[in-house]
Amino acid sequence: MTYLCKLSSDLNLPMHKPSTHKLDDSNQWCHKFLRRVRWFYNLVKPGWDEKYFGGGMWWGPLTWYKNAVTTELFVDCAVGVYELFGDERDLERAIRGWIWFKECGMINEEGLVNDGLTLDFRYPPPALPFQFQILASSLPYLS
Repeated sequence: MTYLCKLSSDLNLPMHKPSTHKLDDSNQWCHKFLRRVRWFYNLVKPGWDEKYFGGGMWWGPLTWYKNAVTTELFVDCAVGVYELFGDERDLERAIRGWIWFKECGMINEEGLVNDGLTLDFRYPPPALPFQFQILASSLPYLS
């Protein structure tokens, strides 16, 4: 939290709005941002499911499809939350997600990412190279 507030001052970002916005604490936006990050992360965590295929994120709450992008974003988000709050459980979630992603067949023989995994163990097209880029920033934490 302190890092984000220091970063904003280092980059000359405004720490508060003009007085018409009635912000009495120059770090108030930072606290609100961090609360929002934690709220969003807690909202999506239940989408991780180990009952089917041993892991992965469902594409949506009423679907039976483990989606590559959704899973990658969850792993990336878990790393980001770990960086912000330092809770080792978040890093463990990210590592478990990465291991599952590598081992479940989401990455095909050509090194492309399959779009997802259906309940009948199919990887429907397309397999796309850009999808792997989502995890690129998190890989140093996951190796």
